[in-house]
Amino acid sequence: AAQAVTPDHRLPLLNNGDRLYERVAGDLPLRYGRLPLAGFLDDGDGLTEYEARLWAAAWADGTLEPRYPNSVRFSFRKRRKTERLLELAKAARLRCWVGESGGYTHIRVYGFHRKALDWSILRAPLSVRQAFLEELVHWDGDRECRVFNTDLEGLSIIQAVAHVTGMSASIRPHGKPRPNEQQCWVLRLKWSVATDYSRLWVTRRPYSGPVYCPSTEAGWVMVRYKGRVSVSGNTNYMLKPEGIARHAGIPVATARDLWVRYHRTFPRISEYHGWVRRQVRERGSLVTPLGWRIRILDRRWDEAAVRAAVAALPQNLTTEVMSLGMVQLWRALDPHTVQVLAPVHDAVLFQIRDPADLPRALELLTVPVRVTDIRGVTRTMTIPVEAKTGLNWGPYSDDNPEGLR
Repeated sequence: AAQAVTPDHRLPLLNNGDRLYERVAGDLPLRYGRLPLAGFLDDGDGLTEYEARLWAAAWADGTLEPRYPNSVRFSFRKRRKTERLLELAKAARLRCWVGESGGYTHIRVYGFHRKALDWSILRAPLSVRQAFLEELVHWDGDRECRVFNTDLEGLSIIQAVAHVTGMSASIRPHGKPRPNEQQCWVLRLKWSVATDYSRLWVTRRPYSGPVYCPSTEAGWVMVRYKGRVSVSGNTNYMLKPEGIARHAGIPVATARDLWVRYHRTFPRISEYHGWVRRQVRERGSLVTPLGWRIRILDRRWDEAAVRAAVAALPQNLTTEVMSLGMVQLWRALDPHTVQVLAPVHDAVLFQIRDPADLPRALELLTVPVRVTDIRGVTRTMTIPVEAKTGLNWGPYSDDNPEGLR
């Protein structure tokens, strides 16, 4: 595994019981650790199992013919491949033409027209992706779960599919190409979701470019670096000056000055962080101002649990308030005038017939809440709302002047 990250970036590790925990990159154990390489992407839709298996065969040995736009042609010397393809076509209920010449068996499968791999296969159901990976070794593979091909882009797609299907894969050059030949690559599939290391090699380099920090619901992302795929963390709450500097592209000294001035201006932010840490470690839960209990299921001593809890309380309260406002909006206004469509995280999607009713709708979405702070002081708080409006659901742009803005 290999990654290029900032020192405060979150990275996952596995303990001896295969439980996931996290450490910032600068604090990773150097002598021994287990880094996760793969996971399981939720089921999607699209391909059937037999379509995926035929796609694997076509990518390896198929040819698309312009004269037959709704078919794939195969030519085999090996009897096992001929029998395998006819078996797949029969299972998929597809018609075949079979002929022989020059020592080859030629097969044309009608009703299927795929060759090059594309990223849409990532959206296939888990069982379909598993069938696709299993099928590959029947064509350009061997018993050691190695796949040989000159299509490096296709192998990279297969590698990504493997890592979101509970497997791992590596790609390396296979020998040296002869003159006028393409480089052949070998992809090795492994039934492993983690890699053990006895020594961690760390190289620190100066960097002044952009730093990308994606956010996901699960808290983890799959990354590729130097041809190797592994699991990495994402957005860091409670950033320190060094992290702010890298994300904002400013000097550390400037970030440290901003960080100190910010917490000096809002001293209860740090106090709130400390209170949340105590609640997580002593109680394992938080209670929202509206009385809902948020249970912390992660290990209480893990900083990831603290960061998640720091974010969960305000996010949960905002969602609750918007849900109450949505109910008020639905009850108070004529449904022929205002149609409530859906809640969207910390927003409400609705359409309104008369723009003159918009101020009243926004007023109904503003719900005062009685809040008791960490010092025991109770007061009424109102979260202000704002609206984007337009004549269609697309964002405003020069090409869409009637979009939301």
